[in-house]
Order: sequence, then C-alpha cells, then structure tokens
Amino acid sequence: VHSNDAAAIAAQGGVTALYTLLAAAGPCTPLLPQLDGVTVSPGIYCFSTTADLAANGTLTLDGAGTYIFQVGSSITANPGSNIALVGGAD
Repeated sequence: VHSNDAAAIAAQGGVTALYTLLAAAGPCTPLLPQLDGVTVSPGIYCFSTTADLAANGTLTLDGAGTYIFQVGSSITANPGSNIALVGGAD
C-alpha cells in the first residue's frame, strides 16, 4: 500500500500529465457502442457511455499511428473477441 508516499505522488503526477496530454489531443470521432466489424484508422475515438466488442467479434485497427479511445464508463471485450492489426498497426 502506497498512501501518499513518493511512489503514490509520482504515479498521480504521471496520470495527471498523461490525462492533460490526451485531453488536449483534439476532438474525437464518435463511434457506435458495438465494435464488432468496425475498422478504424489512427485517431481519437469516443463513446458517450460504454463500448462492447461482441463474443467472437473483431475490431480492426488499420494503419500505423496512435489510437486513442475515450470511453465514458467501460469497455467490454467479450470471450473470443479479437483486435486485428493490419496496414502497419502494432
């Protein structure tokens, strides 16, 4: 347990810096909550509440670059779901 010690303070500072960076990254492209069969290119995507990748479903990331997903509350990757990396995505 790290209660307000150096490790906890450093972690909080890192989280705050990352949040500030991502929040300033630009506007997002809204996506529907169901991700099965969706293909996206590098960019910033958002969901107002939850997102879901169906059982045995596939979300495809197509292209090299950075992918940012802003989710209002939760994202669920169900059993057997996959993320396909194509076109240089890694």
